[in-house]
Amino acid sequence: MEIFVFRTAIPFGYLIASAGFVALSILSVVLFFRGVLGKPRRTTLIVLSGVLMFFLVMVGVANLNEESIDWNPLVRNTSELTGTWQDGSSNLVLLSDGQYRCSGNACDGIDVKGNWQRSGDFYILFRPINASQVEWRLAMHAGRLSLASGVTKGDPDMWLPKLTFQRVLPNS
Repeated sequence: MEIFVFRTAIPFGYLIASAGFVALSILSVVLFFRGVLGKPRRTTLIVLSGVLMFFLVMVGVANLNEESIDWNPLVRNTSELTGTWQDGSSNLVLLSDGQYRCSGNACDGIDVKGNWQRSGDFYILFRPINASQVEWRLAMHAGRLSLASGVTKGDPDMWLPKLTFQRVLPNS
């Protein structure tokens, strides 16, 4: 769904894009009614209207989901970060002594073990044993702390984040 997320750094870019989406929505409705009410019925217009509306719905849903990510979560201390994190079948364990272990496909960027430390308010710096250091951003998604790899520095409109591991809540 990331392909449908709209980002811009252009002045008034979101206003221009919103006007474009409204225009495309109106065009889709007009095409649909021309296809349905036309004599003979024009299936091509109906299908084109459906494809256009599907695209608009996908963009809307993807952007609503993107807005549900808090890129500045409140993490009071490092102990809130220690423990197990999961991404599908991959596991990342952040130990309180500053070491980590990782297993699975999602560990590509940080290798299987190394050292970690909190970097600023919203980043974790990973220093793998056999690779160069990597910094991932903390985020809050679906009520759980998550890690995001990719470009997450500078202008947020230019970021290219990929949500990876989510914190596994300890048993209560």
